Amino acid sequence: MSLEIGRGVFDGPEFFEVSYTEVEADAPYREMAKSPEDVVAMLTGLKQKLKIGYPDCAPLRRQLRRIDMSVSLTSNMTRAGT
Repeated sequence: MSLEIGRGVFDGPEFFEVSYTEVEADAPYREMAKSPEDVVAMLTGLKQKLKIGYPDCAPLRRQLRRIDMSVSLTSNMTRAGT
């Protein structure tokens, strides 16, 4: 966000409101992510949407690797019992 909006635009309470306020539109996603398995399913779905929606390129591959890492970490946490 800081790259899109100039410095000083969001100082003080505005910054915290934009960064830390829950949005009602997020509610369905919070509901869908009740367990680590749900999070993995959501990430897998996101990966598929990105692969369908964007041509193969370095930025896409970078995001896909991040998703893969998140899936791996989440799965490892589940196996470790944390």
